[in-house]
Amino acid sequence: MTFDEVLEQVRELVQSKGRVAYRALKRRFDLDDAYLEDLKAELIDAEQVARDEDGKVLVWKGGTDEAESENRRIGETENQQLPQNARR
Repeated sequence: MTFDEVLEQVRELVQSKGRVAYRALKRRFDLDDAYLEDLKAELIDAEQVARDEDGKVLVWKGGTDEAESENRRIGETENQQLPQNARR
């Protein structure tokens, strides 16, 4: 399995469960410490969809940025549709 395939499976697992122990990830996916660190770097630092809890658990924090971006786009679209004098 490639890194991207493992990453996708770990992302889906953490997203569905909400939180997963690093030890469980290592056992489930037969990961060594370096591989786990790479996955954490991607999900926590690069994608910012998860956070570390006490160095023991990976916790899903989700796509809040995506939701905020979508809300911003909706607001901008609505603002563009208002007459010039109705915009704030």
